[in-house]
Amino acid sequence: MLGKKNPNVQSYLDRNVFDQSEILNLEEINFRVAFTIEGYHSREMKNDPRYVKYLVRIFGRHKGKEYERLLNFHKCTESDWA
Repeated sequence: MLGKKNPNVQSYLDRNVFDQSEILNLEEINFRVAFTIEGYHSREMKNDPRYVKYLVRIFGRHKGKEYERLLNFHKCTESDWA
């Protein structure tokens, strides 16, 4: 995808890999994700709110009850990359 030549996006879903008793706290491992939308030819970031809307959410199941929560996000700063 980085070369923008014949991109192929795949996904693989493997259910019931983890036991419900296993807990993974993403804050403890300092897990972070960064992404953007770029123009195909210009490779410039597209961040015009008229055309691009970001929705960041987490969902899962806790004590047998499903939940979904919207997460706060921000444009990366130089300190984020450090």
